Amino acid sequence: MRRRYRRGSVTLSLQTPETPLIRYLVATALLRFNALNRFVDQHGFFRDSLARLLGVAHLEEEIVEDRREVLEAVRRVCLAAAKEYVDYPDTLKANMAKLRRIVALNDLEADLLRFAVLLHYSPELDDLFDLFVPVHTAKAQRLLTTLLDAEDKAIGRALSPRGTLARSGLLNVDRSVNGSLRSKLDLLSNGFADMMMSYEGDDLYEIFKEEVRRVEGPNLRLEDFDHLSKERAMMLRYLQKAVVTGKRGTHILLYGPPGTGKTEWAKTLAHALGLELFEISYADEDEEPLSGRHRINAFKSAQYLFAGQKTLLMFDEIEDIFEDNNPVAALMGLKPAQSRKGWFNRILEEAPVPTVWISNSLEMMDEAMLRRFDLVVKMPVPPRGKRLAIAQEAFGRRVSERALEAMAEHPAAAPAILSRTAEVLELIEPTPREADDYAMAMVSATLEAQGYKPLKKALPSVTGGYDPELVNCEADLAAIAEGIAQNPVARLCLYGPPGTGKSAFGRWLAERLDRPCLVKKGSDLLSMWVGGTEANIAAAFEEAERENAVLVFDEVDGFLQDRREAQRSWEVTQVNELLTQMEAFEGIFVATTNLMENLDPASLRRFDLKLRFGYLRPTQAAAMFASTCGRLGLSDEKEGLRIVKSLRTLTPGDFAAVVRQSRFRSLANALELAERLMEECALKEETSSKTVGFSPKRG
Repeated sequence: MRRRYRRGSVTLSLQTPETPLIRYLVATALLRFNALNRFVDQHGFFRDSLARLLGVAHLEEEIVEDRREVLEAVRRVCLAAAKEYVDYPDTLKANMAKLRRIVALNDLEADLLRFAVLLHYSPELDDLFDLFVPVHTAKAQRLLTTLLDAEDKAIGRALSPRGTLARSGLLNVDRSVNGSLRSKLDLLSNGFADMMMSYEGDDLYEIFKEEVRRVEGPNLRLEDFDHLSKERAMMLRYLQKAVVTGKRGTHILLYGPPGTGKTEWAKTLAHALGLELFEISYADEDEEPLSGRHRINAFKSAQYLFAGQKTLLMFDEIEDIFEDNNPVAALMGLKPAQSRKGWFNRILEEAPVPTVWISNSLEMMDEAMLRRFDLVVKMPVPPRGKRLAIAQEAFGRRVSERALEAMAEHPAAAPAILSRTAEVLELIEPTPREADDYAMAMVSATLEAQGYKPLKKALPSVTGGYDPELVNCEADLAAIAEGIAQNPVARLCLYGPPGTGKSAFGRWLAERLDRPCLVKKGSDLLSMWVGGTEANIAAAFEEAERENAVLVFDEVDGFLQDRREAQRSWEVTQVNELLTQMEAFEGIFVATTNLMENLDPASLRRFDLKLRFGYLRPTQAAAMFASTCGRLGLSDEKEGLRIVKSLRTLTPGDFAAVVRQSRFRSLANALELAERLMEECALKEETSSKTVGFSPKRG
């Protein structure tokens, strides 16, 4: 090996065996010289080490002083060496030929992609080009012009954002940073480079398996999404038509709380339509998360891979692609998505493969982007009946029916929460006594972490369940429930004495309609701050609409007092707010009151039905007495039945109170049950007969 250095106009020539590795070692030695040159003056042994690496006796001091000119000469030599180093293996050539059959690349575009693959795959080649850092976009283009013996304009066209390489996501130029040549040539992924260099099979999809993955079949059926019957019909028909006609730009957006079954719904759709489902990956084979930019490139590549095939794409967790650290956009008050709106809109318009996009929240998305989707479907938490069925299937017999019903009752108990809890419970293997507590605690903890209220404790029923036949109302409650099921916009006012089953009817109605029941009491709504109560009332209606719940305002007379009797302005404004919300509410609203005469007259016109609930009729009291005796195992004595039938102010609430009392004050027989019911009625009559004033002293 012969080397010649000359002071002044420095030249450097290399005569080496035609071996890329030798050229790499020489370049690496000079690179080390460049990296350590700041130590040369202080540590002379670095010069000696470099001299040994280059095979010379020593380096003259003046040569070291001319290191800038020396390095320029080194760069020229190494660039020439790199051209000879670039040696494409047969596997890369074969895979490139397969790729060009689905992505129409011209010769220069194919050369650029081959070189980028080799650069990302080979650390030696990457290190060699570190001699040229920092590389800006123009410099990268000049280097590629020299390496590939191409014209500068042709390189520019091939690397344009509108070029095939960029539109297919295979190769982009990162114009945002200056760094190494490797960092400027933003390849689809490192995994893609590895597969292009090594894969020897015939399935081209294997090369893209890090970016696009086949999805297994669904675990659910179309019938499991009956709560989305209208949306289900629209999506099935639209996707079927789009696939048959080859419509471009077919996109459906699914959004909703985590765990509501959005991904499983996409699987079920694809299966029902006979389409193979592929997912845009969110992590590589090592489960390291992929950046939003890489996921978008993968999506663009998938459009070429699956164009014209019976395929559906799924892009889950799309929040990734809207991450934006642009400080200028933040200062301007722009949403993260706005700075990327242009390219995202183009992607949606041009994509030939139908895609289902999935998100937990739309806060990151610009309104203009939302308009680009053909269908936008909200995935709510399934209704109560469906949640109960999911809980029963997930937990089996490991927990009690009461615990299952308590979990299903919570409007935010998504299927994923219930299924995950059941899996953990199975591994814990609790005793039957522990199972309910463990399951309830786990579900509650997850709900609270998500910002929801915990589950209500699963208590045994003290009345045996709500039976409309045992409620004294002039209307047929079962028929009313059936009518509301057919026309689910209703405003009901239930009035009558306490304990007659008014609030319980609201809960029973929600259960019959397979909806959550949202009960609001005065403590939930009243606020000490001006305007606070009005805001709480509005929030309650918004929550009910969001959860598709039956909204029950218990003791509504506290909010609908006659405005003619108002002494403070806020007493008027809260009535106005409630009336406004009632009128605009497109759901089911149930108001209960013990004081019908105190309600504002204008409010009565807002109610579709006003139903009076009264004390139990003798036949109803007898039926409830017999039922309660049976549940408590009490002998049905005739004397007890006679007493109960004689009580004129008996309510279902009295039965509930006495049964709760029996937990710590046991009942000996049915007669004792009747006597305690009589005590409850006597207490009510005594309270109602009291008058305000002074009581005379007894002597």
